[in-house]
Amino acid sequence: MRLSRQGVCLAAAVLTTSAPRTAGLRSMFGGGVGFGKPAAFDLSGLDPVPTWDALRTETPAHLVLDDVTLRDGPPTARALLRTHGVADAVPRITLYRDHAAWCPYCQKCWALLEEFKIPFRVEKINMACYGDKPPTFLRLQPSGTLPAAVLADDERVLRSSDAIIVTALDMAGGAATKGGGIDSRDDPRTRELLDLERRHFSAWLRWLTGGDGAKSSFVATLAAVEDAIEGPYFLGKRFSFVDLMFAPFLERMAASLAYYKGYCVRSTPALLDEVKSSAAPKTADNWYAFLAYPKLNAWFDAMETRPAYRATKADYYTHAKDLPPQLGGCVAARTPAAEAVRRDVDGGA
Repeated sequence: MRLSRQGVCLAAAVLTTSAPRTAGLRSMFGGGVGFGKPAAFDLSGLDPVPTWDALRTETPAHLVLDDVTLRDGPPTARALLRTHGVADAVPRITLYRDHAAWCPYCQKCWALLEEFKIPFRVEKINMACYGDKPPTFLRLQPSGTLPAAVLADDERVLRSSDAIIVTALDMAGGAATKGGGIDSRDDPRTRELLDLERRHFSAWLRWLTGGDGAKSSFVATLAAVEDAIEGPYFLGKRFSFVDLMFAPFLERMAASLAYYKGYCVRSTPALLDEVKSSAAPKTADNWYAFLAYPKLNAWFDAMETRPAYRATKADYYTHAKDLPPQLGGCVAARTPAAEAVRRDVDGGA
């Protein structure tokens, strides 16, 4: 693949923007079924190779992550202080999340603070699977679990994602709750949906870390998730915190089951082209599993239009590699579909 000078500038700009948080340009230049690494760049035609100063000059100002953009611009994983463009805003909460942005429970809290535009600080702490935690954090959170948070007004410590989420919902106040806002605690469907999210998590985890004996239970649970989505979001046109509660594990499910089981819940352009170009009927299972989940795929599409979610999401390669150390291992199926996805994601390695 040959990139023009402008192409290199665009690539540099993409790598400095807030989202999606992907491994390099993998999501832009994937091959195979659409999950994989980019092709190698051919830079031989560039003369001269642009300097960093030239790239900074040619990159649009809103894509350069200076302190002001990090603080007040689009959401980004690099920001340690977010005031959302409000002059003299004082952070109301300090969020302790993991350095690598692997933690799904941190993702829920982080995305919610961004959606509500609550001013907050970030302190990054190692997850137990990749490093030690500093004594200062262990004094604050003796269990060492993430996320945690400290409120600015009374220095109260919030020791779980649930506590942080409820506090953020309360902080946002009445305007966010009335008339179809993000805080959907006024909707009686919310409790049932949150229970379904926990059932989906458990069914996904059993299949991912075990054998195919757990597949049927997972498929039944995911069918319930599909049925529950009114479209485009779980509560119809109303985007709510329910969507943010589902997002981390649906995202990880789509990546991990494709990689380890060859079960492709999320469609890709390459897979859709394959379906359209073949006269043979396709069964909505494994390689073409996404055919059974049109509402779920439309939900993913809708979520990926939201800057807060895009800033917190990761790519297939990241999840394929970050889940085993967190879970103690994932069981890989030795099927043609699973092997094909792994080759694609790993770049043929």
